Amino acid sequence: TSTIQTLTGKENDKTYRFPIEDFLYIRSEQRKLFAYTTSHRLHIQQRFYQLEQSLPKDFIRISQSEIINMHNIKHVS
Repeated sequence: TSTIQTLTGKENDKTYRFPIEDFLYIRSEQRKLFAYTTSHRLHIQQRFYQLEQSLPKDFIRISQSEIINMHNIKHVS
């Protein structure tokens, strides 16, 4: 599977595309997939496992429903 460079999703009926590195984390919520930037919560039309396989290595799955972008981790408590 090739690594994606951008991710497209919807927020308030508008479609947005951001570089993949802009995303802080991706979360599955009530069987829907959302990707978060500092200012947006985008609904992604993909399955969690499919998206996970195409993400860069900097994105780490930390639970059954969440993937984080390690580049945005400042510290761990």
